[in-house]
Amino acid sequence: MQAVISAQVGERAGADLSAFEIRQVTVRGRSEPMAVHLIPGARSLASGTPPEKRRKRVRVTSALLNKGVLASDTARAPLRRAFPAKVAARWMPGLFPEKVE
Repeated sequence: MQAVISAQVGERAGADLSAFEIRQVTVRGRSEPMAVHLIPGARSLASGTPPEKRRKRVRVTSALLNKGVLASDTARAPLRRAFPAKVAARWMPGLFPEKVE
């Protein structure tokens, strides 16, 4: 298992986790058992995300990739933060000179 998500967290997130195995587990400090979903692979969580949230996530990620703020070696490779020089003045005003004479 790559992830274990409580049913309560899944409901709050608006995720449909009905495709994943559910179990009742005993948690120390709680009087009642807790329902959890067993997620075999993290990528399979995307299927439980509502379509409108998935589209927004794709739009935001694409915009950040286009601006050079996020980078990835391939379409399936993990994303990593990038620090393009064109945003330095905006992200850290006064740290870098605007014009060099």
